[in-house]
Amino acid sequence: MKIIRSFFFLLLFAFFLFSVFFFKIAAAGKNLIFSVLENQPEKFEKNYSLFKKNIDLFLPDGDIKTLISFLPETLGKSEEKTYYIILQNNRELRPSGGFMGSFAKLKFINGGLLNMEIQDIYVPDGQLPGHVQPPWPIQQAFKQGWWKLRDANWDPDFPTAAQTIAWFLEKGGEERADGIIAVNLSLFEKILPLIGPVKLIDYNQVVNEENFYQVIQGYSETNFFPGSTQKKDILSAFAEVFFEKAKALNPVEKLRALRIILKSIERKQTLFYFQNQKLQQTFHQRAWDGSLTSKWLIKDGEINDYLYMVETNLGANKANCCIDREIVHDVFRTNSGLIEEELKIKFNNKSTVSTPQPPVFWGGNYINFLRVYLPAEAVIKEISAGGEKVAPENVFYDYREKEKLLGVGFFVTISFSSEKTVQINYFLPAKPANRYNLNLKRQPGIESFKYQLNIAGENVKSKTIIKTILSDQDFSIKL
Repeated sequence: MKIIRSFFFLLLFAFFLFSVFFFKIAAAGKNLIFSVLENQPEKFEKNYSLFKKNIDLFLPDGDIKTLISFLPETLGKSEEKTYYIILQNNRELRPSGGFMGSFAKLKFINGGLLNMEIQDIYVPDGQLPGHVQPPWPIQQAFKQGWWKLRDANWDPDFPTAAQTIAWFLEKGGEERADGIIAVNLSLFEKILPLIGPVKLIDYNQVVNEENFYQVIQGYSETNFFPGSTQKKDILSAFAEVFFEKAKALNPVEKLRALRIILKSIERKQTLFYFQNQKLQQTFHQRAWDGSLTSKWLIKDGEINDYLYMVETNLGANKANCCIDREIVHDVFRTNSGLIEEELKIKFNNKSTVSTPQPPVFWGGNYINFLRVYLPAEAVIKEISAGGEKVAPENVFYDYREKEKLLGVGFFVTISFSSEKTVQINYFLPAKPANRYNLNLKRQPGIESFKYQLNIAGENVKSKTIIKTILSDQDFSIKL
């Protein structure tokens, strides 16, 4: 009995210590965030020192403490910093998460937020001088003959895409970017239940998690034309009330909101790129930068595989509201050691009409430029979509020397209320091995997909793994 009492006493004491530390950190963090958001640089140094002191006491050394050490420089302590938060609509899927419809420009100086401005992506787009040749799938889809900022998140490697976005922003008259952060609008839908209803007085609207997309999309796109301010106006009105309500949350609610944001980062639904390479390297080590790199090291006796499916909606609609996908991945090792693979991706388009019907419905036929990234040594045997072979001249090949990857891309259209299966057959060269490693990546903007891995072969014990993929996954299987 005494042992049980002692155990509960220690447990309660540990909880008490944790609570003390937690509230100390929460209070210090709140003061620091408040001084930054309210542009009170005179309080930044004191609040940052207190926050860092509590973090140093409570947290072990690691990437989080390293990131915190970058705060003064990141927030403009030595010189003014400009960051762009790209607001992406993941119902129109693009490689970094979604179509870039708007952005928020944040300027920091001396540890304070000097200014935040929300702008329509079409504003700098309209200022771009000269001509930029588009990637051929964009030209094939839109027949316009130029590449614009709104399609600049084309590269599946986010650090590369972010540099392209920054280039387009600067050429469009915006300031040089010290960092690019890509955020999907679905993040706001997940935080809204904590924030509560957002009243937009000028619009006579109350926005919640149920109608958020319908209201924002409706006011943004109905009767839209390049140069109109309706998208900027509705997002600015929403952001002003949203952040005021966020600041008023109690400590427990703020912790819950922080967890939602951290989950978004961990699951690659929010991506980061910074010009500061030391800071960028820390984000890369945490896999928060959306890069293509694989985690596996080359070892004798091991096969390293890689699979990343990247969808791009080029149908000028929001069909990804209604797309489900299931993947079956067969891996077979032959007597000679050859690794033969068959990948089947089944798409299901649940849209009920072929074209958008604003302001009620924004989906339709799904015109998808699909890219699949595999190890560089992969040899493609055949690609088919809906049972029909994709002609070689219609396949785009993307050799990535730095990442040692091969991408194959092609158009596949999934009409409304229908399913279509894409099949890719390929093989990896023979190699003596007793272990199979797979780095499976999930694209930003896609919440999840069903995945089945079947391992078989000569002198190989068959194994099947079925999972719902919510984030990047690594598999290591003994053959």
